[in-house]
Amino acid sequence: MPELRQERRGLRPEGQDVYIGAFQWQWDGLPVVLEAGKQYRVHLGAYDVQHGFSLRDQEDLIRQFNLQVLPGYEWVVPMTFDEPGTYRLICNEFCGLGHRVMQNKLIVVEGDPS
Repeated sequence: MPELRQERRGLRPEGQDVYIGAFQWQWDGLPVVLEAGKQYRVHLGAYDVQHGFSLRDQEDLIRQFNLQVLPGYEWVVPMTFDEPGTYRLICNEFCGLGHRVMQNKLIVVEGDPS
């Protein structure tokens, strides 16, 4: 697994791989700071039960991306964010009593985020 640098706003991957794990009732590996225009390979998995991965542009909730995240399976999704901004991540599959608090974010910045 590549190294991550901790920044004030979140983790910054050294390469193109971003690892996000779901577990009741949190997202492992987030928040993360990414660079606009750069393609990333987002690795998604669940540690415990089925979760929903719903990624939404905070300013435009109509633009969203949804996947089911299952234990024992890894999605590797190529993602490029064209616009800087905050992208909210929520679990959209009921995963237990703390489901409503299962949210985090990806922060996309212009140019080199360091």
